[in-house]
Amino acid sequence: YEGKRYRVGVSRSWSASYTIEASPGGPPEDATVRAVEELPPDVRDEVRTAVTEGSYYAPYGKWDALPAPLNEVEYVTYGNESYELSYVVGDAVSETLTAERVE
Repeated sequence: YEGKRYRVGVSRSWSASYTIEASPGGPPEDATVRAVEELPPDVRDEVRTAVTEGSYYAPYGKWDALPAPLNEVEYVTYGNESYELSYVVGDAVSETLTAERVE
């Protein structure tokens, strides 16, 4: 550029997004059920949002993986209702262009 030389590179990184969906429904006898209030603080608000609004979208990069407590929970109770949880995972690649001046 303008008579100068640059080394150009492209790096790629992956990010994931997650959607938590909550559908009203009674759990089967052998299902894991937890009250929303008993969930760890780092996922409680997200699950509460899914229950009250139908889904919660965690944007790309918020979580590297689905938080472990959510892997163990199939159903939650909130108020006097039971909800089945399901998860949607999305992946995206981000590309970063770098330019380093060389002599």
